[in-house]
Amino acid sequence: MVHMHGQNMAPTRADLDALRRGDRRAFAQLADDSFDRMNDVAAAIVTDPTAALGVCADVLDALHDRRHELTDHDVSPDRLLLATRQRALSYLRLDGNTPQRSPGSAGDTAANTAHDNSEATARLAAASAASAVLGATITSALDLHYRHGIDAAAFATDIGTTSGRAQRRLEGLRAELDGVLGAYAVWNDGQPTCTDLAAEPGVSVAFDTTTCETVERHEATCIVCSQVRHAIADPSSVLLSAPIVAVNANSRDGVVATIAGRHSDSPVDDELEADAQRVADPPNTDPAPESGDDALHSLWG
Repeated sequence: MVHMHGQNMAPTRADLDALRRGDRRAFAQLADDSFDRMNDVAAAIVTDPTAALGVCADVLDALHDRRHELTDHDVSPDRLLLATRQRALSYLRLDGNTPQRSPGSAGDTAANTAHDNSEATARLAAASAASAVLGATITSALDLHYRHGIDAAAFATDIGTTSGRAQRRLEGLRAELDGVLGAYAVWNDGQPTCTDLAAEPGVSVAFDTTTCETVERHEATCIVCSQVRHAIADPSSVLLSAPIVAVNANSRDGVVATIAGRHSDSPVDDELEADAQRVADPPNTDPAPESGDDALHSLWG
C-alpha cells in the first residue's frame, strides 16, 4: 500500500492476500492509512470523539472478522468511508445522539486550533446549522461526495441503484444545502438586515427547521433578503471544500495498535502486541446490521 496518513490508495493483490491471512501488519497498515478520513467522517456524525474512534475501530474489526472473504471492493478507500458513515449513523440511531459537529470539525484533532480563525469558525457554524436542519444522513452523504471524493458510481454500487439516479439525488441534496445555507446567511446570526424579517416570531432565537422555513418564506417576497441571498454565489462551496483534518497521533496510533493486537489467531508481531497492551480498547458501538432498505435510507435521508 502507499503509506500516507489519511490518503490511502487501493491495496495491491499482495496487500489483499495478507489481509485475508489476517496478517497484523497488513491490518495495522490499512488502519493507519485510512484512519484520518474514517475518523473525519465518523466525527462529523457522532458527538463524542471517543465514540468516533470506536466507530472506526468497529469498521476495521468487521473487516478482520470476515477477512477470508475480503475483496478489492471491501478494502477500497471509498468502501471504507461508506462503511464508516453507515456505522456512525447506526450508532447515532441506537444511542439517541444528536450530532453537534460538522464536516471538517473532527473533535480530537488539530482542527480545534482553527476555532480562532474567523473563516473557520464561520464555516463550522454554518455547517452545524445545516446539519440541524437537514439531518446527519443528508449532510454526511454530501460530505462524502464533495469533501472525500466519493462519486455517484460508488454510492450506487454500495446501495444497489444506478449511477444516474445517485448523481441526480446528490445534486438535489446539494441544492437543498445551498437553500439552507442561503437562508442561514440571510438570518445573519439572528440579526437579519431586513427589519421585517427581524420582527418575525422566533427568528432571533436559533436557526432550526422552523426558522429556516420562515426565512425562505419571507425571502420569496422580500427584495432586501433576496439580494442578501443572491450575493452568495455558491453557499455550499466553502463548507464542502473544508480540509480533511488529521486525528491526534496518539489517538490514531492507540486504536491502530489495539486493532493489530486484538485477534489472537493472527500472526503475532511482538512490537505491535506490546503497543496494544498499553492502549485500552475503544468503545464498541455495536450497531445493528442494516438491511438494503436501511442503507438506501441512510444515503437519501
